[in-house]
Amino acid sequence: MNELRPENQEALIVDTRQGIPPTDAVENRRKKAEEMVELGIHFYETGELPDNLSEIFGDVPQAKEIVTFTLNAFRGKFRKDGKTPLAVHSLMLGVSAKQHGITDPEVFPTTLLHDVAEDTELGVEDVQKQFGDQMAKRAMTMTEERLDDRFESIARFVDKLKSGGPTIAKVELLDRRDDLLDLGYLTDKLQKADLSTVDAEKIRVKLGEKFAKCRWTIDAVTRDCADEPEVARLKKDFDAIYEMQKEQWQVPNQIIQTDIKEYEAR
Repeated sequence: MNELRPENQEALIVDTRQGIPPTDAVENRRKKAEEMVELGIHFYETGELPDNLSEIFGDVPQAKEIVTFTLNAFRGKFRKDGKTPLAVHSLMLGVSAKQHGITDPEVFPTTLLHDVAEDTELGVEDVQKQFGDQMAKRAMTMTEERLDDRFESIARFVDKLKSGGPTIAKVELLDRRDDLLDLGYLTDKLQKADLSTVDAEKIRVKLGEKFAKCRWTIDAVTRDCADEPEVARLKKDFDAIYEMQKEQWQVPNQIIQTDIKEYEAR
């Protein structure tokens, strides 16, 4: 796999300071995700990465080493569809960082490695061994300790994220942005003609819970670094996508506000 197919490169090589317009973000994300699926599956079959990684992720140090480590960490792990490598989400954050023109050199490695300790058999010590103490510290900061009480779990996680400064805030913005653009596992069901009113309501409750989690997390994590230029730019983009998706899928505001109050009470 020397390069991605020419017809697929155009969507991946877009690089502007403003990122992708919110109205185009869902389709842009879908196209790039297809390319990351192709990249991941080809790597698992052949052990090869494309030669044009800099066109996909930008001119970042150790790109090949970081992508290889991430893909190997997630080897054998797929989403519920059984076809999409779980690593695609992390790859998408790296692509998105480039599209938004992020120059913070610590953002790319953190986007790729942020879920390794949480979602694979590898731990922070493996990240430390390969990439050093500072990267291990960021990986630890991005790792959520899952508790039975989901509100307490997120509240503790956000306390950790706030200690990470602007770099962690940028990664979290990219992470939650991707969450809001990747709602098909819920919204595809809403478009089924035979969906009952009760089932549709259950799905919208789940959407409300997700939107509340994203909204509260981002507002808390960016509060102390909102004036940092790249944070401010990503936050503006996140806010636009949040409102667009909330309106598109008629996400219940009452559920969002109720959950946010629960987070704030922790």
